[in-house]
Amino acid sequence: MAKSGGGNPKFGGREMELIPDLPDEIAADCLVRVPYISHCKLKSVCRRWRCLVNNPWFYQQRKATRTSEECIFMLQALPHQEGEPCANKAKPYKGAPDYGITAYNPVGGACHTLPPIPQFPTSIPLFSRCVSVRGKLIVIGGWHPSTMRAVNCLFCYDVLNGRWVRGADMPTLRSFFACCVSDQGVVYIAGGHDEEKNAVNMVEAYDVEKDAWEIVPPMSKARDECGAFFMDGKLVVISGYETQAQGRFLSSGEVFNLQTRSWSWVENMWKIGRCPRSCVAFGCRLYSFCNGGVVRYNEKENVWIEEGSMPQGITVTACATMAEGKIFVSACDSSKVMCCYIFETENGKWVEMERAEGFGGLVQCATTLEL
Repeated sequence: MAKSGGGNPKFGGREMELIPDLPDEIAADCLVRVPYISHCKLKSVCRRWRCLVNNPWFYQQRKATRTSEECIFMLQALPHQEGEPCANKAKPYKGAPDYGITAYNPVGGACHTLPPIPQFPTSIPLFSRCVSVRGKLIVIGGWHPSTMRAVNCLFCYDVLNGRWVRGADMPTLRSFFACCVSDQGVVYIAGGHDEEKNAVNMVEAYDVEKDAWEIVPPMSKARDECGAFFMDGKLVVISGYETQAQGRFLSSGEVFNLQTRSWSWVENMWKIGRCPRSCVAFGCRLYSFCNGGVVRYNEKENVWIEEGSMPQGITVTACATMAEGKIFVSACDSSKVMCCYIFETENGKWVEMERAEGFGGLVQCATTLEL
Protein backbone atom coordinates (compact mmCIF):
# COMPACT_ATOMS: atom_id res chain seq x y z
CA MET A 1 0.00 0.00 0.00
CA ALA A 2 1.31 3.41 -0.97
CA LYS A 3 2.16 5.73 1.86
CA SER A 4 0.17 8.91 2.24
CA GLY A 5 2.18 11.92 1.09
CA GLY A 6 2.51 14.21 4.09
CA GLY A 7 0.05 12.25 6.23
CA ASN A 8 -3.74 12.38 6.22
CA PRO A 9 -5.31 15.67 7.27
CA LYS A 10 -8.35 15.74 9.54
CA PHE A 11 -11.50 15.72 7.46
CA GLY A 12 -14.65 17.03 9.09
CA GLY A 13 -13.70 16.33 12.70
CA ARG A 14 -13.46 13.05 14.62
CA GLU A 15 -17.09 12.39 15.48
CA MET A 16 -17.06 9.22 13.36
CA GLU A 17 -14.64 7.03 11.45
CA LEU A 18 -14.40 7.35 7.68
CA ILE A 19 -15.07 3.61 7.43
CA PRO A 20 -16.16 1.72 10.58
CA ASP A 21 -13.43 -0.38 12.21
CA LEU A 22 -10.69 0.99 9.94
CA PRO A 23 -8.05 3.61 10.83
CA ASP A 24 -8.72 6.82 8.91
CA GLU A 25 -5.38 6.58 7.12
CA ILE A 26 -6.30 3.19 5.62
CA ALA A 27 -9.88 4.27 4.93
CA ALA A 28 -8.72 7.37 3.06
CA ASP A 29 -6.27 5.25 1.09
CA CYS A 30 -9.21 3.08 -0.01
CA LEU A 31 -11.39 6.02 -0.97
CA VAL A 32 -8.77 7.74 -3.13
CA ARG A 33 -8.92 4.65 -5.37
CA VAL A 34 -12.59 5.10 -6.22
CA PRO A 35 -13.00 6.21 -9.88
CA TYR A 36 -13.72 9.90 -10.39
CA ILE A 37 -17.04 9.12 -12.07
CA SER A 38 -18.33 8.01 -8.62
CA HIS A 39 -16.97 10.91 -6.57
CA CYS A 40 -20.32 12.72 -6.55
CA LYS A 41 -21.77 9.61 -4.88
CA LEU A 42 -18.96 9.58 -2.32
CA LYS A 43 -19.83 13.14 -1.34
CA SER A 44 -23.44 12.20 -0.65
CA VAL A 45 -22.61 9.43 1.85
CA CYS A 46 -21.77 11.65 4.84
CA ARG A 47 -20.19 14.95 5.85
CA ARG A 48 -16.72 13.48 6.47
CA TRP A 49 -16.61 11.81 3.06
CA ARG A 50 -17.68 15.06 1.44
CA CYS A 51 -14.94 16.96 3.29
CA LEU A 52 -12.42 14.33 2.23
CA VAL A 53 -13.30 14.45 -1.47
CA ASN A 54 -13.45 18.27 -1.43
CA ASN A 55 -9.98 18.57 0.10
CA PRO A 56 -7.08 19.25 -2.33
CA TRP A 57 -5.14 16.52 -0.51
CA PHE A 58 -7.56 13.94 -1.94
CA TYR A 59 -6.58 14.63 -5.56
CA GLN A 60 -2.92 15.11 -4.68
CA GLN A 61 -3.00 11.67 -3.09
CA ARG A 62 -4.66 10.15 -6.16
CA LYS A 63 -1.72 11.38 -8.22
CA ALA A 64 0.82 10.24 -5.61
CA THR A 65 -0.66 6.71 -5.56
CA ARG A 66 -1.05 6.67 -9.37
CA THR A 67 -4.78 6.13 -9.08
CA SER A 68 -5.71 9.38 -10.82
CA GLU A 69 -7.49 9.28 -14.16
CA GLU A 70 -7.57 11.50 -17.20
CA CYS A 71 -11.21 12.35 -17.62
CA ILE A 72 -12.51 13.94 -20.82
CA PHE A 73 -14.98 16.81 -20.47
CA MET A 74 -17.14 17.30 -23.55
CA LEU A 75 -19.46 20.17 -24.48
CA GLN A 76 -22.14 17.90 -25.83
CA ALA A 77 -25.76 17.95 -27.02
CA LEU A 78 -27.94 16.72 -24.16
CA PRO A 79 -29.97 13.55 -24.62
CA HIS A 80 -33.73 13.90 -25.01
CA GLN A 81 -36.51 11.72 -26.32
CA GLU A 82 -37.22 11.93 -30.04
CA GLY A 83 -39.99 14.45 -30.68
CA GLU A 84 -39.63 15.92 -27.20
CA PRO A 85 -39.09 19.71 -27.14
CA CYS A 86 -35.88 21.10 -25.72
CA ALA A 87 -35.94 22.26 -22.11
CA ASN A 88 -35.21 25.81 -23.21
CA LYS A 89 -38.52 26.83 -24.82
CA ALA A 90 -37.31 30.39 -25.40
CA LYS A 91 -35.00 29.34 -28.21
CA PRO A 92 -35.71 31.10 -31.50
CA TYR A 93 -34.81 27.99 -33.50
CA LYS A 94 -37.06 24.95 -33.17
CA GLY A 95 -35.29 21.67 -32.72
CA ALA A 96 -31.99 23.25 -31.68
CA PRO A 97 -30.52 20.96 -29.00
CA ASP A 98 -29.61 21.99 -25.48
CA TYR A 99 -25.97 21.52 -24.53
CA GLY A 100 -24.39 20.36 -21.31
CA ILE A 101 -20.99 19.15 -20.17
CA THR A 102 -20.31 15.44 -20.03
CA ALA A 103 -17.51 13.90 -17.97
CA TYR A 104 -16.30 10.78 -19.78
CA ASN A 105 -13.89 8.12 -18.54
CA PRO A 106 -12.17 6.71 -21.65
CA VAL A 107 -11.01 3.61 -19.77
CA GLY A 108 -14.34 2.39 -18.44
CA GLY A 109 -16.61 4.29 -20.81
CA ALA A 110 -18.70 5.71 -17.95
CA CYS A 111 -20.34 9.12 -18.39
CA HIS A 112 -22.14 11.64 -16.24
CA THR A 113 -23.38 15.19 -16.78
CA LEU A 114 -21.91 18.04 -14.74
CA PRO A 115 -24.23 20.34 -12.78
CA PRO A 116 -25.51 23.14 -15.01
CA ILE A 117 -23.99 26.60 -14.93
CA PRO A 118 -26.34 28.57 -12.62
CA GLN A 119 -26.64 31.45 -15.10
CA PHE A 120 -27.51 28.95 -17.86
CA PRO A 121 -29.64 26.27 -16.17
CA THR A 122 -31.04 24.62 -19.32
CA SER A 123 -28.16 24.85 -21.77
CA ILE A 124 -24.60 26.15 -21.79
CA PRO A 125 -23.85 28.80 -24.44
CA LEU A 126 -23.64 27.28 -27.90
CA PHE A 127 -20.23 27.23 -29.59
CA SER A 128 -18.47 28.08 -26.33
CA ARG A 129 -14.90 26.89 -25.83
CA CYS A 130 -13.51 24.82 -22.98
CA VAL A 131 -9.99 24.24 -21.64
CA SER A 132 -8.55 22.73 -18.47
CA VAL A 133 -6.18 24.58 -16.14
CA ARG A 134 -4.72 23.14 -12.92
CA GLY A 135 -7.65 20.95 -11.98
CA LYS A 136 -10.29 23.41 -13.17
CA LEU A 137 -12.55 23.40 -16.20
CA ILE A 138 -12.88 26.77 -17.95
CA VAL A 139 -15.81 27.53 -20.27
CA ILE A 140 -15.59 30.75 -22.31
CA GLY A 141 -17.90 32.69 -24.61
CA GLY A 142 -20.35 31.21 -27.09
CA TRP A 143 -23.92 32.17 -27.99
CA HIS A 144 -26.68 32.71 -25.46
CA PRO A 145 -28.97 29.66 -25.81
CA SER A 146 -32.13 31.81 -25.85
CA THR A 147 -31.13 34.88 -27.87
CA MET A 148 -28.36 33.36 -29.99
CA ARG A 149 -26.34 36.50 -29.28
CA ALA A 150 -22.65 36.29 -28.47
CA VAL A 151 -21.68 36.41 -24.79
CA ASN A 152 -18.30 37.27 -23.25
CA CYS A 153 -18.74 35.42 -19.95
CA LEU A 154 -16.25 32.99 -18.44
CA PHE A 155 -17.09 30.22 -15.97
CA CYS A 156 -14.82 28.00 -13.91
CA TYR A 157 -15.84 24.57 -12.61
CA ASP A 158 -13.84 23.43 -9.58
CA VAL A 159 -13.88 19.63 -9.47
CA LEU A 160 -12.91 19.66 -5.78
CA ASN A 161 -16.24 21.08 -4.64
CA GLY A 162 -18.33 20.52 -7.76
CA ARG A 163 -19.27 24.19 -8.06
CA TRP A 164 -19.33 26.78 -10.82
CA VAL A 165 -17.78 30.22 -10.26
CA ARG A 166 -18.08 33.12 -12.69
CA GLY A 167 -14.76 34.65 -13.64
CA ALA A 168 -13.83 37.95 -15.25
CA ASP A 169 -15.54 38.52 -18.60
CA MET A 170 -13.57 38.51 -21.84
CA PRO A 171 -12.49 42.09 -22.63
CA THR A 172 -13.63 41.73 -26.26
CA LEU A 173 -16.98 40.26 -27.31
CA ARG A 174 -16.39 37.75 -30.09
CA SER A 175 -17.36 34.30 -31.39
CA PHE A 176 -15.61 31.32 -32.99
CA PHE A 177 -12.23 32.23 -31.54
CA ALA A 178 -9.42 29.75 -30.92
CA CYS A 179 -8.48 28.85 -27.36
CA CYS A 180 -5.51 27.10 -25.74
CA VAL A 181 -3.46 26.99 -22.51
CA SER A 182 0.23 27.79 -22.02
CA ASP A 183 2.68 25.69 -20.03
CA GLN A 184 2.29 28.24 -17.22
CA GLY A 185 -1.48 27.69 -17.07
CA VAL A 186 -2.51 30.92 -18.83
CA VAL A 187 -5.51 30.75 -21.19
CA TYR A 188 -5.06 32.42 -24.59
CA ILE A 189 -7.86 33.27 -27.02
CA ALA A 190 -7.13 34.37 -30.59
CA GLY A 191 -9.10 35.56 -33.58
CA GLY A 192 -12.78 34.90 -34.19
CA HIS A 193 -15.35 37.49 -35.28
CA ASP A 194 -17.25 40.35 -33.67
CA GLU A 195 -21.02 40.90 -33.51
CA GLU A 196 -21.00 42.22 -37.09
CA LYS A 197 -19.23 39.03 -38.23
CA ASN A 198 -16.03 40.91 -38.96
CA ALA A 199 -12.95 38.74 -38.47
CA VAL A 200 -10.60 40.02 -35.77
CA ASN A 201 -6.87 39.75 -35.13
CA MET A 202 -7.10 40.37 -31.37
CA VAL A 203 -5.43 38.09 -28.80
CA GLU A 204 -6.09 38.10 -25.05
CA ALA A 205 -4.75 36.07 -22.13
CA TYR A 206 -6.54 35.02 -18.94
CA ASP A 207 -4.70 34.28 -15.69
CA VAL A 208 -6.83 31.81 -13.73
CA GLU A 209 -5.16 32.46 -10.39
CA LYS A 210 -5.51 36.23 -10.66
CA ASP A 211 -8.89 36.11 -12.44
CA ALA A 212 -7.60 38.82 -14.75
CA TRP A 213 -7.21 39.37 -18.49
CA GLU A 214 -4.25 40.84 -20.34
CA ILE A 215 -4.22 42.29 -23.85
CA VAL A 216 -1.67 40.54 -26.08
CA PRO A 217 -0.17 42.21 -29.19
CA PRO A 218 -2.49 41.48 -32.14
CA MET A 219 -1.75 39.13 -35.00
CA SER A 220 -0.85 40.66 -38.33
CA LYS A 221 -3.96 39.20 -39.97
CA ALA A 222 -7.59 38.80 -38.86
CA ARG A 223 -8.47 35.11 -38.49
CA ASP A 224 -12.00 33.80 -37.99
CA GLU A 225 -12.34 30.11 -36.96
CA CYS A 226 -8.58 29.69 -36.63
CA GLY A 227 -6.76 27.12 -34.51
CA ALA A 228 -4.48 27.90 -31.56
CA PHE A 229 -1.98 25.65 -29.79
CA PHE A 230 1.03 25.86 -27.49
CA MET A 231 4.10 24.15 -28.89
CA ASP A 232 7.67 24.43 -27.65
CA GLY A 233 6.69 27.26 -25.32
CA LYS A 234 5.19 29.38 -28.12
CA LEU A 235 1.63 30.26 -29.10
CA VAL A 236 0.90 28.95 -32.59
CA VAL A 237 -2.16 30.19 -34.51
CA ILE A 238 -2.99 28.61 -37.86
CA SER A 239 -5.38 29.34 -40.71
CA GLY A 240 -8.78 30.97 -40.21
CA TYR A 241 -10.31 33.30 -42.79
CA GLU A 242 -10.73 37.03 -43.30
CA THR A 243 -14.03 38.93 -43.31
CA GLN A 244 -14.39 39.09 -47.09
CA ALA A 245 -13.32 35.48 -47.58
CA GLN A 246 -15.97 33.57 -45.63
CA GLY A 247 -15.00 29.90 -45.45
CA ARG A 248 -11.86 30.27 -47.56
CA PHE A 249 -9.30 29.20 -45.02
CA LEU A 250 -5.86 30.78 -45.06
CA SER A 251 -2.76 28.65 -45.52
CA SER A 252 -0.62 30.89 -43.31
CA GLY A 253 0.06 30.76 -39.59
CA GLU A 254 1.59 33.03 -36.96
CA VAL A 255 3.78 32.24 -33.95
CA PHE A 256 3.92 34.39 -30.80
CA ASN A 257 7.10 34.43 -28.71
CA LEU A 258 6.17 35.05 -25.06
CA GLN A 259 9.65 36.40 -24.20
CA THR A 260 9.92 38.96 -27.00
CA ARG A 261 6.13 39.46 -27.19
CA SER A 262 6.34 39.49 -30.95
CA TRP A 263 4.74 37.54 -33.80
CA SER A 264 6.47 35.79 -36.66
CA TRP A 265 4.77 34.82 -39.92
CA VAL A 266 4.76 31.25 -41.28
CA GLU A 267 3.68 30.82 -44.90
CA ASN A 268 2.03 27.62 -46.16
CA MET A 269 1.53 26.25 -42.66
CA TRP A 270 -1.99 24.91 -43.39
CA LYS A 271 -2.76 23.78 -46.93
CA ILE A 272 -5.70 21.51 -46.06
CA GLY A 273 -8.26 24.20 -46.88
CA ARG A 274 -10.66 23.37 -44.05
CA CYS A 275 -11.29 24.56 -40.51
CA PRO A 276 -8.44 23.39 -38.21
CA ARG A 277 -10.86 22.41 -35.41
CA SER A 278 -9.72 18.78 -35.60
CA CYS A 279 -6.11 19.72 -34.81
CA VAL A 280 -4.59 18.81 -31.46
CA ALA A 281 -1.17 19.47 -29.94
CA PHE A 282 0.32 16.23 -28.65
CA GLY A 283 3.45 17.19 -26.73
CA CYS A 284 5.63 19.03 -29.23
CA ARG A 285 3.73 17.54 -32.19
CA LEU A 286 0.62 18.77 -33.97
CA TYR A 287 -1.89 16.30 -35.43
CA SER A 288 -4.91 16.85 -37.66
CA PHE A 289 -7.81 14.52 -38.41
CA CYS A 290 -9.71 15.56 -41.54
CA ASN A 291 -10.43 14.62 -45.16
CA GLY A 292 -10.39 10.97 -44.09
CA GLY A 293 -6.74 11.05 -43.09
CA VAL A 294 -4.36 11.55 -40.17
CA VAL A 295 -1.52 14.00 -40.71
CA ARG A 296 1.28 15.31 -38.47
CA TYR A 297 2.99 18.67 -38.76
CA ASN A 298 6.75 18.71 -39.27
CA GLU A 299 7.80 22.10 -37.87
CA LYS A 300 11.34 22.02 -39.21
CA GLU A 301 10.27 21.47 -42.80
CA ASN A 302 6.88 23.22 -42.51
CA VAL A 303 5.03 20.29 -44.06
CA TRP A 304 2.27 17.88 -43.03
CA ILE A 305 3.18 14.20 -43.10
CA GLU A 306 0.60 11.48 -43.66
CA GLU A 307 0.36 9.16 -40.64
CA GLY A 308 -2.63 7.01 -41.54
CA SER A 309 -6.35 6.98 -42.29
CA MET A 310 -9.48 7.70 -40.29
CA PRO A 311 -11.70 4.72 -39.36
CA GLN A 312 -13.92 3.56 -42.21
CA GLY A 313 -17.21 5.40 -42.47
CA ILE A 314 -16.11 8.53 -40.60
CA THR A 315 -17.13 11.65 -42.50
CA VAL A 316 -16.66 14.58 -40.13
CA THR A 317 -14.29 15.06 -37.19
CA ALA A 318 -15.82 17.22 -34.45
CA CYS A 319 -12.86 17.70 -32.12
CA ALA A 320 -9.80 16.06 -30.60
CA THR A 321 -7.94 16.17 -27.29
CA MET A 322 -5.16 14.30 -25.49
CA ALA A 323 -6.10 11.46 -23.11
CA GLU A 324 -4.02 8.81 -21.33
CA GLY A 325 -1.01 9.42 -23.60
CA LYS A 326 -3.19 9.00 -26.70
CA ILE A 327 -5.54 11.20 -28.73
CA PHE A 328 -9.29 11.16 -28.18
CA VAL A 329 -11.24 11.94 -31.36
CA SER A 330 -14.97 12.65 -31.59
CA ALA A 331 -16.47 12.25 -35.07
CA CYS A 332 -19.62 11.55 -37.09
CA ASP A 333 -20.19 8.57 -39.36
CA SER A 334 -22.17 8.57 -42.61
CA SER A 335 -25.42 8.20 -40.63
CA LYS A 336 -24.57 11.38 -38.65
CA VAL A 337 -24.15 9.30 -35.50
CA MET A 338 -21.58 10.63 -33.03
CA CYS A 339 -18.82 8.16 -32.19
CA CYS A 340 -15.56 8.35 -30.24
CA TYR A 341 -12.17 6.82 -30.89
CA ILE A 342 -8.74 6.71 -29.34
CA PHE A 343 -5.83 7.14 -31.76
CA GLU A 344 -2.57 5.53 -30.63
CA THR A 345 0.19 7.68 -32.07
CA GLU A 346 2.95 5.11 -31.60
CA ASN A 347 1.38 2.54 -33.93
CA GLY A 348 -1.39 4.38 -35.77
CA LYS A 349 -4.06 2.09 -34.30
CA TRP A 350 -7.67 3.17 -33.80
CA VAL A 351 -9.77 1.91 -30.88
CA GLU A 352 -13.50 2.67 -30.83
CA MET A 353 -14.67 3.73 -27.38
CA GLU A 354 -17.80 2.55 -25.59
CA ARG A 355 -19.96 5.12 -23.88
CA ALA A 356 -22.95 4.99 -21.62
CA GLU A 357 -26.32 4.90 -23.36
CA GLY A 358 -27.82 8.33 -23.98
CA PHE A 359 -24.52 10.17 -24.45
CA GLY A 360 -24.34 10.15 -28.23
CA GLY A 361 -25.01 13.83 -28.91
CA LEU A 362 -22.82 16.11 -30.99
CA VAL A 363 -19.57 17.11 -29.26
CA GLN A 364 -18.59 20.72 -29.97
CA CYS A 365 -15.45 20.93 -27.88
CA ALA A 366 -13.50 18.71 -25.49
CA THR A 367 -10.64 18.94 -23.00
CA THR A 368 -8.92 16.60 -20.54
CA LEU A 369 -8.40 16.84 -16.78
CA GLU A 370 -6.29 14.58 -14.59
CA LEU A 371 -8.38 13.76 -11.50
